[in-house]
Amino acid sequence: MAFTSARDTRVTTDDVKGSGVLFSSLGLKQELLMGLTQEGFQQLTPVQELAIPHILAKRDVVARAKNGTGKTGSFLIPILQMVNPAKDHIQALVLLHTRELAMQTAKVAKTLSRNMPDVTGRIMCAIGGVSIAEDRERAREKPLVVLATPGRLQQLIDEEILNFRDCSIVVLDEADMLLSQNFIRSIENCLAACSSKRRQTLFFSATFSNSLKEFCDKHLKDPEYVNAMQDSLLLRGVTQYVCMLKEDRYKLKLLSLLMKHLKINQCIVFVNSVQRCEALYKSICDEFRVPCLYTHSRMSPEERSRIYDNFIHGQARLLIATELFTRGIDIRMVNVVVNFDTPLSADAYLHRIGRSGRYGHLGIAITMVAGDSEKRRFLTIDSYIQGQANSMIHILPRDPSEIPLDLYDASVVDSDIIPHLSDAIRPKNS
Repeated sequence: MAFTSARDTRVTTDDVKGSGVLFSSLGLKQELLMGLTQEGFQQLTPVQELAIPHILAKRDVVARAKNGTGKTGSFLIPILQMVNPAKDHIQALVLLHTRELAMQTAKVAKTLSRNMPDVTGRIMCAIGGVSIAEDRERAREKPLVVLATPGRLQQLIDEEILNFRDCSIVVLDEADMLLSQNFIRSIENCLAACSSKRRQTLFFSATFSNSLKEFCDKHLKDPEYVNAMQDSLLLRGVTQYVCMLKEDRYKLKLLSLLMKHLKINQCIVFVNSVQRCEALYKSICDEFRVPCLYTHSRMSPEERSRIYDNFIHGQARLLIATELFTRGIDIRMVNVVVNFDTPLSADAYLHRIGRSGRYGHLGIAITMVAGDSEKRRFLTIDSYIQGQANSMIHILPRDPSEIPLDLYDASVVDSDIIPHLSDAIRPKNS
């Protein structure tokens, strides 16, 4: 969730700078405005300026915006403004494609509603990996807002644990993912369950495909289309680098150089497979004394949740991850992303590097390329993004410490919690 914060003094890029509209000018409930103020949020980002007035006017909305520019706030703030705690039925449903994103969004909702005691305790997160008995218990508390993944939501509807007949707001976040073959049937069923004639439907996505347009035509009523993409799919605060290597075996050595010579607050290292994820984690643990975690889709939901919480609370500077972690996850301390494996598609590349430079801050993304297959993929990616603003991919300097510190916000207050990664890493044989 990206807002302009009074407490964060780092450089803010233009893609999250709006025209200066203040939250205090929107006529929000005093308790909600207080929650925003306590988090240091004062001004709306461009997507919030475009979307929130239409949502408050109860219009269906389709919003396009880059990840990390405030999409989450664009729907949570109106939801918290419009829910009526005097009513005992579900009034808003937010659908999200991963449990991590659902948990993160629910946490933001509860934080912003902290001064709304009759609301914050009735925000329910329904995700796989949690006992259905726990969901039954929470359903008895008459939730007002439900944030859910499609599979668990389908189960709750089928077993009549939750009733969405009178739900008046439905949000699809990362709508392009939710309308993939993995989820489309569940999404159709969930929308059918939200049968109120007054239903307001909101779609948020960074990309807008033909299938998404067809779905909008079917399920939305005269929607307002807002586009905050500006001139590029790329976050303006991310500086991109590439390093061409002769062989794959040199990647680990390069990663160690990056960890030693860059001032890393937190770093996500992306790989293309579960096996690669576990192998790289073992190699790092064997060769370097560096706080490191890893996560992938074959882990249990409980394990993934624990690792996510540990990482966002600063228990490790380095996280090895697969594509599972590329969408929607906001960790504001991440200032470096490394593509240890060249992404399999341009879309994956954009979502990976978008884990840095969030909230309009600065970050760097470094892609390693080894072998003909990776070189072909990289050239395809480079060709795809050319012509967009901030599309230049620079050659990584031979000495990574030559990358200017002012490109990736190395000095922020949170860095005092744990030493910089470059100060912590020591080869085991030293």
